[in-house]
Amino acid sequence: MRIFLALTVALAALALPVAAQEAKTKTPPQPRTYVDSIDRSTSEAALRGFVEAYAAGDYYRAWLLLSPEAKTDFTTRLYEFNEAQLFPGMEASTGVRGPGAELADDIAKEIYLEGALIFDRTMVHARSEGLLPFDLEPGAFSSATFEHEDQGRYMVEAKGRPAVILISTIRLSDGSWRVERVVWATSDPEARPWGFK
Repeated sequence: MRIFLALTVALAALALPVAAQEAKTKTPPQPRTYVDSIDRSTSEAALRGFVEAYAAGDYYRAWLLLSPEAKTDFTTRLYEFNEAQLFPGMEASTGVRGPGAELADDIAKEIYLEGALIFDRTMVHARSEGLLPFDLEPGAFSSATFEHEDQGRYMVEAKGRPAVILISTIRLSDGSWRVERVVWATSDPEARPWGFK
C-alpha cells in the first residue's frame, strides 16, 4: 500500500508541471462574433481600426468603431433628410439608395433596420459621387495630441482633403473605445461623427 501511495504521489508530481505547461501554451479564445474580432481595447486601437476601415472602404467595420452618440447623430441626420450636413452636395433622401434608385421592400427593410448597413450604403454612394468629406490612408496618423483617462485626440494626415483632421475617441462604460468625432478646419466642431453647419 505504501508503495502504491508513493507511486501515486510521484506520478502526480510529474503531471503537475506538464499540466501547467499546457495551460501556458493554450491559445486565447477565438472571438465569438465578427464584432468581437474588432480591437477596441484602447484609444489607439479604435483610431487605427477606424482609419484603416475607412481607407479600405470597409464602412461596415468603420461603423462598428463609432461611439453610440456618433451613430445616433449620423442616422438622425439621414432620417431628417439632412444628408448635406454630412456630405455637402448630396441631395436629400438619396444617401442610402443613390439618386433614382429603387429598393425592393425586402432589401429596404434589411438596410433600414440595421445602422451599419445604412452607414455603409450611404458612404458607398457618397464615395461614388465624389462626396466623401475627407480622405484617409491606412496608417496615416501620428501620436496622440491629447489623452485622458476616458478620451483621446489624434492629429491625422489625410490623403488629400483636408490635409489634416483631428479624430477624437471616447471610452465607453464597458472599458472599450470608440471614435466620437472627426473634425477639420471647415467642419462643425460639435458634430458627430462629423458634419457641416
